[in-house]
Amino acid sequence: MGGWLRAYIRASDTFERECASLQSSLLVAIAKDRNLLAPLLEKLREWQKQAYGCGVDAVVVAVILLTLDGLTMNGLFGFDALEEGMNAQAIAYLLNLTRTTA
Repeated sequence: MGGWLRAYIRASDTFERECASLQSSLLVAIAKDRNLLAPLLEKLREWQKQAYGCGVDAVVVAVILLTLDGLTMNGLFGFDALEEGMNAQAIAYLLNLTRTTA
């Protein structure tokens, strides 16, 4: 239970750390034409459905997804809202939360 969500957390963490240029490109796409993001938004809705269907409590899933969005925005905009090493601790905490059942 929760395996899909743990994989999503790990993939999101990797994407946030290794794909800064792609993230910047997505921001440019939003600024120029929001319709360019339609395929991505469709995929995100599919992933969200899978996350909510993986057996983890729905509130926990919502907290995890919103936290991942926040971590991504923090990195993308260079907010430095987290102290050194805190991102890894947050990811570990989110992974642990997935062991909460519905």
